[in-house]
Amino acid sequence: MTEAPSDPTSINRSFFDLSDAEAGDMEKASAFTRGGRGVSFGWDELLRSQRVLIVSEAGAGKTYECQAQQAKLWEAGEPAFFLDLATLAGSSVREMLGGDGEEERLDAWLRSQSEIATFFLDSIDELKLTLGKFDQALKRLNKALAGQLGRARVVITTRPVPIDRELIVKHLPVPVPAEAEPTAEAFADMVMDRSKHKPAPEGGPKAWRNVGLMPLSREQMRQFAVLQGVLDPDALLVDIGQRGAEEFAERPQDLVELCSDWSDHHRIRSHFEQVETNVATKLKPRIERKERAELSQETAIEGASRLALAAMLTRKLTLRHSADTDSVRASEAALDVSKVLQNWGAETRATLLERPLFGFASYGRVRFHHRSVVEFLAARRLDALLAHGVPIKSIKRLLFTETAQGVRTVRPSMRPVAAWLALWRDTIFDEIVALDPAVVLDHGDPQSLRPTQRIRALEAYTERYRLGGWRGLSIPRIQVHRFASQELTDSVKRLWDQGIENSEIRDLLLRIVAAGKLDGCADIAYAAAMDAAGTVRERSHAIEALLQLNDPRLEALSVSIDIESALWPDVMARQAVLDLFPTYMPVERLSRILRRVKEKPRSAGALNYYLPRGIETAGLSPNYLDQLRQALTELIGDGLAWKSDQFPHLRTKRPDLVPALAAACRRQAAGGLGTEPWIRSSLVVIRLLREDYSTKDMVAELRAALAGLQPDARETAFWEEDALLGNLRQSNDAWHRVYELSRNGGIQLNNEKDAAWVRKRLSNPNEPLEHREMMLWAEMLLLNGDATDHRQLLEGLKQFVSDAPSLSAIIENRLKPQKVSAQLRRMEAENAKRTRQAERGEAKAYASWVTFWREIARDPDKVFAVDRAQNTAWNLWQAVERSGPESRASGWNRRFIEEQFGRPVADRLRETMMAAWRTDRPTLRSERPDGQKDTFLVKWQFGLAGIAAEAEDANWAKRLTEQEAELACRYAPLELNGFPSWLESLAVEHPAEVDRVLGEELSISLREVVGASAYSMFLQNISHASAIVAALFIPRIRAWLSEVVQVDASPNEAQFGQNLRQAIEILVKSGNDDDRRSIEMTAKQHLADGLAVPFASTWLPTLLHLNAVGGVEVLENGLKESVASKKGVGVQLFAELFGRDFGGIEVDLRAPGFTPSLLLRLLRLAYQHVLVGDDAHREGSYSPDTRDNAERSRNTVLNALLSTTGNEGWTAKLEMAADPLFDHIKDRAITLAEEKAAEEADNVPYTEAEFAILDKTGETPPKTREAMFALMRDRLDDIDDLLLQDISPRELWAGITDEHIMRRELARTLRDAGNHSYTIDQESVTADEKETDIRFRSTGSNQQGTIELKLGDERTGTDLFNTISDQLLTKYMAADECRAGCLLVTIARSREWDHPKTGKRIDFEELMIVLNEEAARLSKELGGAAKLMAKGIDLRPRLRTEKRRAP
Repeated sequence: MTEAPSDPTSINRSFFDLSDAEAGDMEKASAFTRGGRGVSFGWDELLRSQRVLIVSEAGAGKTYECQAQQAKLWEAGEPAFFLDLATLAGSSVREMLGGDGEEERLDAWLRSQSEIATFFLDSIDELKLTLGKFDQALKRLNKALAGQLGRARVVITTRPVPIDRELIVKHLPVPVPAEAEPTAEAFADMVMDRSKHKPAPEGGPKAWRNVGLMPLSREQMRQFAVLQGVLDPDALLVDIGQRGAEEFAERPQDLVELCSDWSDHHRIRSHFEQVETNVATKLKPRIERKERAELSQETAIEGASRLALAAMLTRKLTLRHSADTDSVRASEAALDVSKVLQNWGAETRATLLERPLFGFASYGRVRFHHRSVVEFLAARRLDALLAHGVPIKSIKRLLFTETAQGVRTVRPSMRPVAAWLALWRDTIFDEIVALDPAVVLDHGDPQSLRPTQRIRALEAYTERYRLGGWRGLSIPRIQVHRFASQELTDSVKRLWDQGIENSEIRDLLLRIVAAGKLDGCADIAYAAAMDAAGTVRERSHAIEALLQLNDPRLEALSVSIDIESALWPDVMARQAVLDLFPTYMPVERLSRILRRVKEKPRSAGALNYYLPRGIETAGLSPNYLDQLRQALTELIGDGLAWKSDQFPHLRTKRPDLVPALAAACRRQAAGGLGTEPWIRSSLVVIRLLREDYSTKDMVAELRAALAGLQPDARETAFWEEDALLGNLRQSNDAWHRVYELSRNGGIQLNNEKDAAWVRKRLSNPNEPLEHREMMLWAEMLLLNGDATDHRQLLEGLKQFVSDAPSLSAIIENRLKPQKVSAQLRRMEAENAKRTRQAERGEAKAYASWVTFWREIARDPDKVFAVDRAQNTAWNLWQAVERSGPESRASGWNRRFIEEQFGRPVADRLRETMMAAWRTDRPTLRSERPDGQKDTFLVKWQFGLAGIAAEAEDANWAKRLTEQEAELACRYAPLELNGFPSWLESLAVEHPAEVDRVLGEELSISLREVVGASAYSMFLQNISHASAIVAALFIPRIRAWLSEVVQVDASPNEAQFGQNLRQAIEILVKSGNDDDRRSIEMTAKQHLADGLAVPFASTWLPTLLHLNAVGGVEVLENGLKESVASKKGVGVQLFAELFGRDFGGIEVDLRAPGFTPSLLLRLLRLAYQHVLVGDDAHREGSYSPDTRDNAERSRNTVLNALLSTTGNEGWTAKLEMAADPLFDHIKDRAITLAEEKAAEEADNVPYTEAEFAILDKTGETPPKTREAMFALMRDRLDDIDDLLLQDISPRELWAGITDEHIMRRELARTLRDAGNHSYTIDQESVTADEKETDIRFRSTGSNQQGTIELKLGDERTGTDLFNTISDQLLTKYMAADECRAGCLLVTIARSREWDHPKTGKRIDFEELMIVLNEEAARLSKELGGAAKLMAKGIDLRPRLRTEKRRAP
């Protein structure tokens, strides 16, 4: 969906920081993005960070913002790429790059090994329902970066949905950069690591940043409205406020509609009217310039609606605008407009797509500017087709489908379209309400439904879900506002009185009461608010309803929170306080409640975050705010204590209230308040508030406010804080007291404001002596920093303390020279000498590096002369090593050299280094003596850098001789983190040499560690190497593993276990099928005696990976005797099996071996041993432990099962729901199973060609079994309609007694109704007339529908009953493409039949019920693999039937 753009040149969108916990809790993060907080910043600041996660809701504009920034960087010549995460999960980065030089620029960036590239990834929420795809996408990006993580800036966008930052940190970690300016001095600083000793600049960029995209502020809304052409933006904002639409106006996408609507109608109208007007406005002919072709508004709307319906049915929301798209590898397929608007000329099509209804998507592509426009127009097209005579049944087949389980439902992809169409077609509304009433609440515009329709929809929705537990239902807030109206009052009361078990439905009704201000439901809201058994969410919405109704009982409710604690547990009381604050929360009452109610500190909760936000933004009177600050100060002060071993030292029992006190002090400071009580409160805040990134601005503001106080107020504050601390801890050390106060307290002493009163206190003989001593130390050590003669300062202070001998003695002691021992003097002298020598040496070295830089810059030919080239290259290599982590890894950084000295010098350096590596011969680890195995000469690293420099040329390895290739292999193990990247090209061109050198070294290293407490770094490097490199080592690893699995290793030999895991992982990943079979057999053998065998944690996941059934059986047997506990054996096993940090073989629950039934077995194990009742309930940020990992693993298995498809998946999910072990998620599981089944039934999109047929004929040939079955059913139902018409063949057909003749008549009728969607096949029956079936053949696929015709007048019930299975299903529906069938029974006279099972006499209607039940049973038994039904055609005289049925 293209999000509405803000004009970046006019509206600068802002961001604010989110903590890790806030970014991980998207519900709270969503609230944060709506309200904002703290200091905001723009793109320039944001792009200083290397990893950025942007959180926002749909329609906030994040996609557009990222695309705009990518374009801006690209135009500036920087490598910047916009990638769709959903596509990246299944495609490489290169496959996604476009034809505008993107791939070339990526290659240039990789070769440069220096400049920064920016990758915008959009968007995480498209992957959340696909297990592991987010992980896969990040892995693909990591691979594309080719080890250049330090030079990549990654911006990831997401809507408020659960995400996992750990994966981003894991796959895209941030190295620490270090660069030098292109000057001699900066170069020397970098080489000598002087920058490491310089203090870090204040406010430097953070490597990682979680941010929220700020919603539009009121001023930005106003600017946006002006840009949208609104002439009276202030009046618009007032109306938005009055209608409670601020939440929606904060998003550019919705504000576009509001502005357009306002400009035309000067009021905020219904959503339907807004969209309709928006479409009409944006499709008007342009008047500012001549268009390519004449195109009326009416015709444009007709064309746009055709495109919209095509986009929905083909599921291609981008539209091909021009041939430019052919050279672009886009993240999604585009709709070919020329195949949809076939009767339009190219110029006319281009004119339509250039109108404002469409927006830029990518090169040669456009999108509808708003998703709701697509859905609305698609519905309009369906309505137009109906108006032109297309049968309603054809349209219903587009909107409705039947799952494999025989459940009729609204197609998930067409729900929004169906909801819009329901506004204009009652028959569509009726069917939606019967099948899934949530559709008309969730989508379209519920406000435009008639009152009676709203009532029906609400009653149907409530009836459908009122029983049972949590299902995950959630009607969007804006839809509730649109749906709610006074007409629902009686329905809400009646439904509530009937009793509703599901809290989600009760919650919805309360939201409707609030949104619609249903006065008649006030008693319901009050009772719900006071119900101690209600959920927090439900009671909070009840309070919100009472607030909207301005209910007089709110005061009594507030009092109840204060005095009836049993009714208001802490979690509910906290929320209620927020709901009622401040209007119904007088300070005295609030103080009493907060004394009782507490919250875990540093969590984004009611008291820690939302109450401070309310204090900052609510309309509080000065008196209320002052009382509130004082009350919070008292609550916090009651539990103050001094903890010398903690920092901050001052502690309180109520840290959860400190942010609220800080907000109150901050707001009063902004108003200019500086009273003594305020000072005391602010001092407490500064002492208690842990100063981190989220609070440092608040602390700084309070410090600044205290610093701005007048001297007398500062003096008062200083002694107030001293008295506060003095009551909490005893200190006789005057210097420590004054130092601690000035350094960590609220008043930091300075000459300008404090010198006078400090001197006055010091010289006052009536001042307590301890205070005077504090002031003396302040004079001597904290103030008078500009004094040049300290002795003179001390002498001058004597006159002020002449009356106090103890103070005079302090000064005298300070004046005395300090006694120093002879040994100490010698040590100091020696140290000074060494320091001077080091400084001289450093200065000399520094000067030499400066000279070296200048010499290269001035005369490169001289420094690269034959006699100096080697030395110059060596020194430059040392500099390159210090230019950043990536350079340190490879030893080569062309960009750095070019920035310092230019391209010619970089080329000369490369040539020298290429020659240098050939002149040495590094020893291999196996060739070095014991004790020196892991040592090597530094000069060999220089040679390694020389190969990296040579490998800039993609063909470098082809030019190597056999001896040079072997020599290059000797350098490879010197790479510190895995094999060097150039080894792959060496392996391609010289595989024998690589094996001869490195392969043999691998074998030696593996033999060296068998049974020893060591591990092979070689294996670790191979496990991270490319497939080409790994393949060379497979034979040697295979041989080693077959040998060592016989070794009797102890479980505590962790190093050996690591070798085992890595060897298995390499063989499973890169070996052949024989390797995998052998490893599977070995795993079974090792686990045959249970899970207590050595290295079971390696063999079990290996077996699960290779043989899921065998692995689960081992796990079941191993846990059979284990007793579940909070940290038992089962918890440990599940934590390790599916945790992310344990290494080894990955257990992929999506693998084919993990069938739904097997996943259910595994899930039962998880819930039996990782008990829900033992779950840890975390608040705020935390480090996950074994228990957390086990719970996450349990949820991983649950999600895997819920994601399964097909009949087996459906059966397993229903079995899970029926198991008491899963009672707490039973209804949720069933809901997800039904939704998954609906998605499966709706998984075949249309092609453009198929849509063209639909657009022309009103229907399209069936492509699936379900579509063929639905079409056949509708055509047979049409025969019922035909028999009721004046031209009915009823009398003629009633006289037919030969099934062959009846078949011909029915075949002719069905053929006539084919409408190019199918043909009626007669070839198999015309030769000998022995076959009596009628076959539908789709004209667009190989799907067939089979009708078995029986004249029922002479048939028995048992005969007809058995025909369904024995003849229709078995004989005519054996082929996979023929799995839609119908038993068609005709009767021409009245009669009865014996029930096939009970023998009871039944009539025709009852017979057809029995036959359809059997058809349904068989379909279900086959898991939806066949679709069966029975259809009766009653040819009896119509009038006789009517008379018989007349009352």
